[in-house]
Amino acid sequence: MSLTLFYNPNSPYVRKVICLARSLGPAFFSQLKLINVLSMPTASDPQLAKANPLAKVPTLITEDGEAVFDSRVIGQWMLEKGKSARPTIKDLQLESLADGILDAALLARYETFLRPEQLRWNDWYEGQLDKIKRSLQVLNEKAAELKTASDIGLGEISVGTALWYLDKRWADVINWREIAPGLKGWFEEVEKDKVFDEMPEA
Repeated sequence: MSLTLFYNPNSPYVRKVICLARSLGPAFFSQLKLINVLSMPTASDPQLAKANPLAKVPTLITEDGEAVFDSRVIGQWMLEKGKSARPTIKDLQLESLADGILDAALLARYETFLRPEQLRWNDWYEGQLDKIKRSLQVLNEKAAELKTASDIGLGEISVGTALWYLDKRWADVINWREIAPGLKGWFEEVEKDKVFDEMPEA
């Protein structure tokens, strides 16, 4: 089986898929051929847009030439092909909450990074940050339930990816360790796992 993954190393959604592929073992992960592409709201890579009309990463091309997107659908596809246990409602709820953090973080970043200053809407920006903070508080309440080591699954990978992205892009604005102190020890432990290694080069 040969799989092509359109990706960008800065995308948290790509990182989630990469980490999930690693969790399915070296044999599965080694089948991925990575193609690094530009993916921005204001600019699309032609090769990516041809495979996925939304021109978003990650986009997976299967051995049959079928395009699979977005990260949630790719994740389900990988778990099925990797013959992994079907995710529970709890796993999917964690994924939904973690993806919601990423969605809000990216919208807030676009507001400050891409939108011209005279057009920026501060209430919108603050609203996105509030979503992130509320979600972190909920995850803090669930911290004791999060798995570690070889037991980590889709839910934990999703949460770990969200925390990684907050460290990468929002460390000077959102101190998630202060908002959700219960996640600190868990994250320190799981980020040592090879599943959470640095993003690979294409």
